[in-house]
Amino acid sequence: MSAKLTPAQFNTLQFIEQGGGKTGLMTIHWRNRHHQSLIRKGLLRLRTDPFKTKTDYIYGWVTAAGRKAVAGASATLRAKAEAASDRDYEKYVRELEAGGDE
Repeated sequence: MSAKLTPAQFNTLQFIEQGGGKTGLMTIHWRNRHHQSLIRKGLLRLRTDPFKTKTDYIYGWVTAAGRKAVAGASATLRAKAEAASDRDYEKYVRELEAGGDE
């Protein structure tokens, strides 16, 4: 059985999986609430113990269970995740146009 994902968690797993390239590793912010939730569910794994490093950014990868959860996501979840991603992008563009990123 696949883990139940929120649209944000689905997008996060997809982003990390696609951003990992050949190695599957991607630098992630381990204190991010979405990342912490995915780590607790066993869907995302960190390369090193975060408490032994001096940074919040650590290499991580999507586990086999995480890939299975993404692959088994319902069409409804996929649609909600895509809509959330579109809204986030539109918000980002509006902020840039308003000069919020300067």
